[in-house]
Amino acid sequence: MSMARLVLHRLRRVTTNGEYVAEVDGIRCLAIAMVFMFHLHDRVLRHFPGDADTIRNGFAHSLLLHGKEGVSIFFALSGYILYKLLSQPLLEGRSLSLSTYWLRRATRLEPPYVIITTIIALFLVTTGYQTGGHFVGSSDGSLALSYLCTITYCHMLVFGRPPSLNPPGWSLEVEIQFYIIAPLLAIYLIRMARPAIRCGVVIVAIVVWCLAAQPIIGQHPMLGFTIIKGLPFFLVGIVVCEAIREADLCGDKFEWPSWFLDICALLSLGCLVGVYQSPLSWVPLILIQCVLVLFILLGALRGRVVRSIAANSTIAVIGGMCYTLYLTHVPIVELVTRLTRGWLNGIPYWPLLAIELLITLPFALIGGAVAFVLIEKPCMRKTWPADLWGWMTHKSSRSNVVSAAQHQRIVVADLVESTGCDKMATVLNDQPRLGSS
Repeated sequence: MSMARLVLHRLRRVTTNGEYVAEVDGIRCLAIAMVFMFHLHDRVLRHFPGDADTIRNGFAHSLLLHGKEGVSIFFALSGYILYKLLSQPLLEGRSLSLSTYWLRRATRLEPPYVIITTIIALFLVTTGYQTGGHFVGSSDGSLALSYLCTITYCHMLVFGRPPSLNPPGWSLEVEIQFYIIAPLLAIYLIRMARPAIRCGVVIVAIVVWCLAAQPIIGQHPMLGFTIIKGLPFFLVGIVVCEAIREADLCGDKFEWPSWFLDICALLSLGCLVGVYQSPLSWVPLILIQCVLVLFILLGALRGRVVRSIAANSTIAVIGGMCYTLYLTHVPIVELVTRLTRGWLNGIPYWPLLAIELLITLPFALIGGAVAFVLIEKPCMRKTWPADLWGWMTHKSSRSNVVSAAQHQRIVVADLVESTGCDKMATVLNDQPRLGSS
């Protein structure tokens, strides 16, 4: 096995059921790449503000700025995966174990999130690193309170803005909100006879939800960082799941036109980051975004060309690390752009952005890969809590045996010193053997 293949194998994610779908990780790679470019562009503009006003008026700025719509793809993919996971046992006539569902969410996602957030907080405390503004290290009163609210997914509720320690954490709070309602959606929808019916119901729900949410978000804009705005994209994932089930159910009677899905996916990706240039109001804008995300997922899961690209081993491995990369990339981008601004000043913006990309991307990938292997990947094994407990108890029992043996040697040594060899031999014969009953 070549070194490259060995590294890719080492970095490949572990799935709960052992079934690995590479194109799903390919979609994740697309989403994290969009979010990464958004944050890199944003940080370079902040730290190199020379011609920022001119840049902000350009179309390229709009494309990069709306790379944040990678979060919408993440939401839709979460809806697809969770709904499929929850609804499959119900379709097969098995019961749904909510305790297992919640335990798995907690043991899979919480440890990496808490550990990485703690590392960031300790870095800020020990270095006194503050950046100001609503991004890494900004002041939200007490850093301890901000940290506590971040790891308990209530920072938006308490402070009304994304977590200061790591701004992308706002979307994880939305994910948690969806995790709460996902089982209820699965239980309700599976009662309907056919996937096509369930598809239709969810599409209607998306439209109704958008119409109902518009006045609420209009009055309280920060609710755009909650499930109120995010739910339509999660529901898109459910539509994708049921559409694929309906196609599979029809068999030879219906076959996805892969070339059509490929074209739609590629066009949708371009439109997704450019749709903000249009003067549309909130409801049609969100509905168009939902359609675009729908075709991106369908193209990656059922197209031919887009699916083969998404399933590429390198792309899939990077996508498989997306959770760790999502948690680590903003601190790395912030730190690198701050450290380099002293010797890159005066360079025109777009060459500057390219240079920062070449510098920052390796640090983000290597740092994320190390954190993935050390922190996240061990938590992907479903049995890791039991394995850890077994290791700790085994180590404790071995420690007790060693302590007993050391104590016996000390007793013997004291007897040798005080009474001589003859009495020592008698004591040794009277000592119980380690491991005997």
